[in-house]
Amino acid sequence: MGWMQALCKTYDNLAGAFNDAENPLIPVGFTQMQPAYYVALTQEGEVDRITQWPEKERTLVPSTEGAEGRTGAFPYPLFDELRYMAGDYAARTGESEAYYQKYMEALRTWCAVPGAPGTLRLFCAYLSRGTLARDLQTQFPGLELKKEGKKKICFGVYQPGGAESRLWEQEEVLESWRRYSRALQEAAGGQLCYVTGAHLPAAEGHPKLIGNQKLISSKEDGTLKYLGHFAESAEALSVSSEASAKAHNMIRWLMGRKGVRSYIYGMWLLVWADNGDTPPQPLEDDGDGFEEGEEEIPAPDTAEAYAALVGEAAAGYRNALINPAMNRSRDVYIMSMRGATPGRMSIQYYQECDGNTYIDNLAHWHTSCCWSFWRKGKLQISTPTPKEIATAVYGSATVRIAQQDKKDEKAATKLVRQLYARLMPCIAARKPLPEDILWAAFRNASRPLSFTDDKGEWQTYEWQTAVAVTCALLNNIKSGRENTMALDEARGEREYLYGRLLGIADYIEEQAMRGNGDGARRRQTNAIRYMQRFQQRPAETWLRLQTQLLLPYMNKLPPEKSEYLALRIRQIGDMLGDGLADNAPLGPLFLQGYYSQKQAFYTKKTDNAGGTKE
Repeated sequence: MGWMQALCKTYDNLAGAFNDAENPLIPVGFTQMQPAYYVALTQEGEVDRITQWPEKERTLVPSTEGAEGRTGAFPYPLFDELRYMAGDYAARTGESEAYYQKYMEALRTWCAVPGAPGTLRLFCAYLSRGTLARDLQTQFPGLELKKEGKKKICFGVYQPGGAESRLWEQEEVLESWRRYSRALQEAAGGQLCYVTGAHLPAAEGHPKLIGNQKLISSKEDGTLKYLGHFAESAEALSVSSEASAKAHNMIRWLMGRKGVRSYIYGMWLLVWADNGDTPPQPLEDDGDGFEEGEEEIPAPDTAEAYAALVGEAAAGYRNALINPAMNRSRDVYIMSMRGATPGRMSIQYYQECDGNTYIDNLAHWHTSCCWSFWRKGKLQISTPTPKEIATAVYGSATVRIAQQDKKDEKAATKLVRQLYARLMPCIAARKPLPEDILWAAFRNASRPLSFTDDKGEWQTYEWQTAVAVTCALLNNIKSGRENTMALDEARGEREYLYGRLLGIADYIEEQAMRGNGDGARRRQTNAIRYMQRFQQRPAETWLRLQTQLLLPYMNKLPPEKSEYLALRIRQIGDMLGDGLADNAPLGPLFLQGYYSQKQAFYTKKTDNAGGTKE
């Protein structure tokens, strides 16, 4: 099933089920309009009053595919802009009269259909006089018509008995339009619709979605247009008017539905079930529900507890997506769109799967891409948000520029948007995480001195988060093997062991500064300052740290603690063996060794030296 079939299927499932006044699922042959003025006519066709229409109150009016996708004079059937409806607008502004002529031609044709309502004919007779612009200026002296030319006007008519009736709410007018619209389509004949597989009247044009942007567009036939492949455009693609209207109306409804749509740096993301339910969003920066109710996890080796938490949330989502009638999970659809040009909108990503598979994919991301994070002053197992990943990869300054870019066109915005788009299939479809994302985060996290604010002060929390994000990404890439967030003292990889050594060196200096009454976080330790060099030339840098920079701090520690830490260094050195002389650069596993070693010191209750918890 393609994206248009999915939208049409969902539309058919939901048609008539949602009557939200603010975000209705629009019927085929209609559209929403935001009028600026309301004109009430008497039974004799005279103006009773003209008022300004409430700004946020939209109306549902008849529509055509030509009007919704117009780039020229294609009028709406009932109400339109002032320049279309006012016969005296052109004379008063000096602009073209083509809009009014096209509008009146279409309206008179509709009114000539047998059974057209009397109120519709009365409305047409009033507009035929060509006095709407004058009447507006009479009601609102000083009104500048040129500025009002694209403002929309709606009408009401007083019924016998004195009751005022809005023209677009009269059932006889709506039913007349439905009959007239069907007759026009039947007269046009049918073609094979590539969406439904049925022979239906083909769409000659498709609606705009946002501004002038269209998902489906084409230029008029011309020389060499099909380069010898086709004689006419319908041979390449034919979409029925009905399928096009359903798909576009469904997209508009989804865009207006909270929990279904997200707008991410210029990219629209829609996630929905075929019954209108709202599955969790894959790119949500404020949490997607998989970690709600999460409590503090006191030790970094509680991945099992985190997995149980995610599993519990996943079970709730699976139950919500069950289709009782079919005794199976409902289908879930994911589609992201972006404006490629001012007149074109592109689909960047589309995925469809049953609800169980989608929830399983999200749960897999959360349980494989996780690490120990500081959240609201508490250490807990968590999954980095897309924003945290973007910050780790590109830096907080780039993400901040993207967040403040209202036009979504700066280079920083494009970088962050592209990263979100690349993360999408990893989260929603369990695709492998591109390793360049991991390495970009690793390179930044290995340069702790670059994490400063505008005043040049070191941002400890931001750097620690970048390290945790890198460790989580590595966990995801290596998810085929057993990964634990707790310190693995039996692990013998060179990178991991070197990371442990740097973690011990960092811990020694922190403890010495604390013992001296000096704040451990007042300045960076030598281990932090030398981290980038350590990653690039570990053997050489470790030799300098151990022989020149660590000894003064070791001497400041209590003898028992100093002896214990020296023993740990020797044990790791023995495990490294010849690797202790290997000066090749270290990879991301080095950060996991560093982080795990540091957390082991600060989370265990007692150590082998008999000391207490730090």
